[in-house]
Order: sequence, then structure tokens, then C-alpha cells
Amino acid sequence: MKAVCALSAWHLCRQGKFDEGQSNALYQQCLTDLIALTADPRVDADDSVLAAAVLLHVLEELQESRGHITGFRGFIRPEDLEHAPTSSFRLAAYRAMLRSELHVSFVNQQPLTLPAEVCNVDRTFDPAPDEIWAWRIIMHYRDCLAYSVDPTLGDKYFQLCQYLDAWAEARPGSFLPILEESPSIDGGMHLPEIWYMNDCHVIGMIHFYLCRIVLAVNNPRSPTIGLRRRSAIEKTDTEVRDCVLRICGIATSNESLPSGLIAASMIITMCAERFTDLATQSALEHVLVLTRELHAWPTEAAQSYVRCVWYGQH
Repeated sequence: MKAVCALSAWHLCRQGKFDEGQSNALYQQCLTDLIALTADPRVDADDSVLAAAVLLHVLEELQESRGHITGFRGFIRPEDLEHAPTSSFRLAAYRAMLRSELHVSFVNQQPLTLPAEVCNVDRTFDPAPDEIWAWRIIMHYRDCLAYSVDPTLGDKYFQLCQYLDAWAEARPGSFLPILEESPSIDGGMHLPEIWYMNDCHVIGMIHFYLCRIVLAVNNPRSPTIGLRRRSAIEKTDTEVRDCVLRICGIATSNESLPSGLIAASMIITMCAERFTDLATQSALEHVLVLTRELHAWPTEAAQSYVRCVWYGQH
């Protein structure tokens, strides 16, 4: 509960609704208690301690701090990494850990450490609830990221492409937009409008396009020299730009979902140099502003970065 209060206090503080000193005090108190508990041999069986560690890790990520909880895997028993979790509470904690690790891995281009098995996701295309279909593509995004940072997995590229195509073909019809409108440059609309019925459809499709981006920029068949290299670069840039715009269109059309706009902000920052059109740059910058205003997610550093890339502002 202390971890919940600490994270909530920080969020309210970002909105100017809570005292920053009290927010920091809640965080430090929870951190102190958590560190003390690590000396207790019974702690590794306590799901609530794992959940608290995950929440504080998210808070440190929001604060752009890496001081204490980045080692949250210390709260996982080694034997738990060998099989699926036995409780839904622990499963939810593992999945939250994975989502956090995916974000950090993509931004920092660093290897993943949490085994996929602990998330207990059926990776087949058998009939299943839409939430499972969303998690199937999230886990595939994990596989794509693992490939991108590990050169020893080079032979898996085409398997990854085949799975992505198969998921798109087999996904339920509910993953199709309930409303889609293309951008209208003349009308001043530079992002598509893409509405979905449920949050799981939003998250699933955003991860589908994240997969496409990761695979596009890591294609082992892309020429590295010769006349075809420029053509290949232009093709990749076009693919990436299209996916970024669709991710941002999905996120802004379903703006009540924080994770959608957070993913959009991440991909804008990572792909900023591929956009040269001023109107599109302005629309993407607005997504960063919207993410901060609606959900208090810290995008100030991202805004400064893209302004430097696009406008030369420091």
C-alpha cells in the first residue's frame, strides 16, 4: 500500500495537486521498508513485496532514476523463473515487469533479462480471449527486441516476420478499427484517426506496429553498399514513418489510455530524425505535450530532444 501511495503521490505532484516533499518522503519510507525486508528469508514468498518492488521501479523510471529498484529481479525466486507463476497476483506483477523492461530495452537498446516463460502466455493462434491475443503480440515484440540486441539470433529474422504476418492474419476481427480516417493535409490533420473498441485492441495493435519498426530497421537483407543501398534506406524510412504515424494516430484517438500515448512518445523520440516535414513534426511534438498534460508522464526531455533534432534548438 505504501508503494501505491508513493506512486500516486508522485503522479499528483506532477499535476500540482500534492506537495513534492511529502511525495519524496512517502517514496523514501517505502524504499527503506523494502530494503529492510530483503534481509527476511520469508520475503521471497510474499507476492506483495514483489508488487511493491515493481511499483517503485516504475516510479524510479518516471523520475529517470536508476538508484535502487532496477534490481527488482532480486525479489524473484530462482525457481520461479523456471515455470509459470502460480498466482494471478504474481502473474500480473511479472507482466508489469516485462512491460517496463520492454520500454527500457527499446530506448537503451539493451538486452532483456526477464524470461518470457514467467508471463505464461499461450503463443499459438488457437481461439482465445482478445486479451490473450494482445499478449501474444506483446510477447512477439519481446522476441523482436531480443533479436535486435543479440547478434547471435540472426537466423531468427524470417521466423519473426512469419509469426508477425500469421498473427495479423489470424487475429480476431475485433482487432480491426471501429473507425479509421486517413490524414488530411489540406484539413490540417497530420495523424490518422484509428479508434478501437477496447484497451487490449489498442495495446495489441500498437505493439504490432512496434514489431514492424524493429524488424524493418534490423533487416539482415538490407544492402550495406552499392546502388541499392539508398533505395533500401528510403524504403525502410517510409515503413518506419508509416508505423510511427499509425501508432500516434491510435494513441491520440484513444487518448484516455496512458500506455498508448506513452508508447507513442517513446517511438517519436527514437525515430525523430526520420521526419523532415515541419507540419508532421509539429503534430508529433503535440503528442509529447499531450502525453504530459493528460497523464503527467515526463516528456520534457523528449520534447527538448526532438526540438534539437528538428529545429536545432538546444
